[in-house]
Amino acid sequence: WKNSRPGNRTLLIQAYNHYKIAQKLVDQVTRILLVKPTAGLKKDVDVLLHKLDGLLGRNPSALDARYFAQKARAFLEQASFNFQNNRYLRGNENLRIARYFAEKAISLLQSGEKNDYSDWYNSVKLLLNRVAQNENLSDIRKEMLKNGRAFLTQAENNYRKGELKKAFNNLKMAERLVYRLIDMADNGQNETGKIKTNLESLNRYLRALEKETADGSEKTKRWLKKARQYFQTARNHWEKGHYRKARQFINLSQRLALKVYKSGQEQAAVDDSDARLNRDMEDIGRLLTLQEQRLEKSKNRAAMALHHEAAELYNLARAKLDNGDKSSTRFTLRLVTRLLFRVERFKEPDSQNAKQDTFEQNYNRIYNILSRIENKNEQKNGWNTKVLTLKKLLEKAKELYNSGNQIAADEILSLVQNQIHQLLNS
Repeated sequence: WKNSRPGNRTLLIQAYNHYKIAQKLVDQVTRILLVKPTAGLKKDVDVLLHKLDGLLGRNPSALDARYFAQKARAFLEQASFNFQNNRYLRGNENLRIARYFAEKAISLLQSGEKNDYSDWYNSVKLLLNRVAQNENLSDIRKEMLKNGRAFLTQAENNYRKGELKKAFNNLKMAERLVYRLIDMADNGQNETGKIKTNLESLNRYLRALEKETADGSEKTKRWLKKARQYFQTARNHWEKGHYRKARQFINLSQRLALKVYKSGQEQAAVDDSDARLNRDMEDIGRLLTLQEQRLEKSKNRAAMALHHEAAELYNLARAKLDNGDKSSTRFTLRLVTRLLFRVERFKEPDSQNAKQDTFEQNYNRIYNILSRIENKNEQKNGWNTKVLTLKKLLEKAKELYNSGNQIAADEILSLVQNQIHQLLNS
């Protein structure tokens, strides 16, 4: 500014003046657009809080509802402060958050569950966006914000797929994280007040986790027990006035609580994967039965031989699943599916002619490849089990060739070769 030329300085002054005029116009437009909706929203919040006071009077031990009521009043107070300082957008936002917390408290006291997905989703999203506006987030709060957004994304994806129970559970997890983030924010209290609020919030957070993971793994229970111990240590330090140590142990407890959350998500993913595997097993079993019925009148030796091998592999996959070898089960089921598809290519009895007899050459080449990769990758991701399955399939191809069924033998050779390529590329 000081080093600019006089002509440029004049332009800068004019630009600044235009900016201030535009800012005033935006404020006026914002006030006009929001004044009626804001007045209606403020009235709604007042009505809800009045109703809430009556319900809390009859339920003095409802600690969670009382917590939500306190949050509603805190955001209502912030909204009033915003309006006094002509910050109408922020004031309107704080009113919406105040209404959300008031409704949450009332729903708890009336034993009602929130079942309007869009309403709930938008409220949690609003809260997360509000927390994200804080530029001084610590690493742990950034991690919590990231997890909250991930749960929100999962909720939307599950909702679109029609899996409503999962969507609502995802929203609940995102909501719990955002409560912690709000409580951990700098709220203008003195040091002891901030830590006290944080401890109360962490206690509610751990209590909810303990309830949700009652049937969890032993590892999850150990983490949660340790998180509770860190919480107790933090509270002891706070009572003695050791605020720095109290904050350290609060963060340790929070990190373990996050691990419990993540573990729960990973376990849910495993459960979903296991459920899909069982469904795949049932679906492929039905396909085998239907194909067998279609082939009863068929004279196609190749199709019948491939179907028989698919049935043998299916029984092998079921045995692997019973033994808990899920990775090998999935691989074997994939082979079954490929064989079933190849059977469907044979429409008429012996409609295909065998290709030039190069079976022995191709067989030896594929066998040598399998032997080499078996020796090099014996312990890699169940590689040896997969290679052994392919070797057995290769031997079946040789049996078919020796019995004069070259078409089926060539089909199996082709399948084994394709699977080798997939293994090497994985």
